[in-house]
Amino acid sequence: MMNKTCDNFEELIDLKAAGWLSPEEATALDQHLESCPACRAQADLAESAAGVLAALPAPAAPVIDVASFPSPTPTKPWKWLLIPAAAACLTLVLWVRLLDVSAPSVVGRDPVPVAPRESHAVRALSEAPPTLATYHQALSLPLDDLDRVLEAHDRQIMLYEPGLTLLASHQTL
Repeated sequence: MMNKTCDNFEELIDLKAAGWLSPEEATALDQHLESCPACRAQADLAESAAGVLAALPAPAAPVIDVASFPSPTPTKPWKWLLIPAAAACLTLVLWVRLLDVSAPSVVGRDPVPVAPRESHAVRALSEAPPTLATYHQALSLPLDDLDRVLEAHDRQIMLYEPGLTLLASHQTL
């Protein structure tokens, strides 16, 4: 009959049959088997089972037909970028539409000065950003007023691009 001491050696019996015990564990198990007939009977049974299993041929490795598997499709790593890129574009479009960033502002700078005798149209066009639409409207002004608008735009452009001017040289006829 097995007791609590036998419970400690039960796992070691199977490990000894498989040949996986360390020398110290094997010595301790052999000493127990000399004094315990129940564990000795279990050890004999495990030894015979291990002998039967060792006599069996090793199972053959399964044959896998690699040709039956579909070939891997090439991955497109850029596809995962489409959603974040579309979200960024949409955010930019909404930001531009809602905040109207078409008119640049310079923090800490005074607006471009305009002569007090200028008409309302000249003042409005001089303060407008230098765009094609502004220049199209300015073409209807007299030549002197057109020069004032272009000079005001030159001053605006000089704030952002110091080397660029609209009036490189102006000659009056």
